[in-house]
Amino acid sequence: MDNHMYSVEDFEWQKIEHARITELWSDNYSPKETNPYSEPAKAATKKLREMEIYLKKNGLIPYSDH
Repeated sequence: MDNHMYSVEDFEWQKIEHARITELWSDNYSPKETNPYSEPAKAATKKLREMEIYLKKNGLIPYSDH
């Protein structure tokens, strides 16, 4: 995990970017071909999770109930 400082605004932007890339991945899904958005989708998910963990550990967003 990076030791960057993230803001809630960074996290909100990353959620939008994650949704955009996930939609591209979904639109290009084919069980017979490699999806060109697989790696960007994995990277966006990893970055979103990293930011979420950082913000929760630093008390900037609450831990969820689940």
